[in-house]
Amino acid sequence: MGSGLPASAAPGAAPGASNNNRLKGLLDQLVRRYRQLRNYADHGFVRDRRRHGQHVDFETFYKAPALFRFEFRRPHPFRPLRDHVTCHAVGCDRIGPYFWSRSYAGDETLDRDEPLDVAVARATGISLGSAHTIAALLFDQVGGCELLRLRRVRRCRGATMDGTPCFGLTGRHPARGQVTVFVGKKDLLIRGLVYRRLKKIQVRQGVRAHGLRREVAAALVSAAEPPAGC
Repeated sequence: MGSGLPASAAPGAAPGASNNNRLKGLLDQLVRRYRQLRNYADHGFVRDRRRHGQHVDFETFYKAPALFRFEFRRPHPFRPLRDHVTCHAVGCDRIGPYFWSRSYAGDETLDRDEPLDVAVARATGISLGSAHTIAALLFDQVGGCELLRLRRVRRCRGATMDGTPCFGLTGRHPARGQVTVFVGKKDLLIRGLVYRRLKKIQVRQGVRAHGLRREVAAALVSAAEPPAGC
């Protein structure tokens, strides 16, 4: 599966302080855009080249102000066992936050004893970071939005992702090194992230924020509903 991302995120000329502040202001605007959404859905994947090409497929559903579901599937890290998949879902339904999982052996667990930020934290590592990316954009209580921690932000080469023209911004994260984000020019929603030092990419496809009422409502009915393909 192609990522749709450019082979390298080539920066332009080094910006001055005023330009850096302007671009950081654009990232602030991006976060506000997510916090104002009434509905949202996407699907995509993360690929981590440092971990023998480990791959996670995910899907997101959100209905303001608090209904949320991020589900993902992760194959076994040992290549001969890649047909064995664990399935997970983290979110918040009408009862409250939850973390659901199904092991390689098919054993299912549903935990409801943690707040949303803790449930998302549990999912972050095993989802190769993708659970936190979207939850931190949608919910202030999750905290730690990595885009707001970028320094020396500058423009870089854009890309067309999933048929959507995107502009690129790149900056230095204190823990993750260079991070490049590709954002839809018209809707200001993220289509891709590249972590250069971590050799990881995150691609978001089918990004939609309108006309989703029935689809999102159906996906948010039950915390224990297995993700598609599990």
